[in-house]
Amino acid sequence: MSLLREMSVFSAEVRRLHGAWRELDVTAAEDRPRGDGLAAADRITEVVTEGRGDLAEAQELLAGPATTRALWEAARLLDRVRRCYYEELCSFGAVAAMLRAVRGITEAERRREWQAWAQGLRAGVDRCAAVLRAVDAALLRCLGELADAGADDAVVSY
Repeated sequence: MSLLREMSVFSAEVRRLHGAWRELDVTAAEDRPRGDGLAAADRITEVVTEGRGDLAEAQELLAGPATTRALWEAARLLDRVRRCYYEELCSFGAVAAMLRAVRGITEAERRREWQAWAQGLRAGVDRCAAVLRAVDAALLRCLGELADAGADDAVVSY
């Protein structure tokens, strides 16, 4: 495949990730129980909102001319999203903090509301995983096309 074709696939995967992330943002921010919040939930909402902004920016870059600069800038933004995803949403520490916070709610009805929210959030995070892997695979194919196009006769020396 050509770089142009691979960038088109990459752009489509980024749009798909943006859609899944947007659903996660709705769960994190809008479906959240009313009243006093949990610090762990506040952090998750912040991370998801920031990631949505990064994905929107990457999407804009890829909607423009298919340049290596656009590819690099989008990859940089996606790296930040990926790190936040794994460190702030999926890591043992992040999940444990949320579980501790929800378990610490003493009022039974509020605890059930927060447990339902946390389960919905977990499902949204899980939905993003497969799409994130597809984005990574498409990015690697773009890099492979770049390597095939320009590095055949390049020599790296130190």
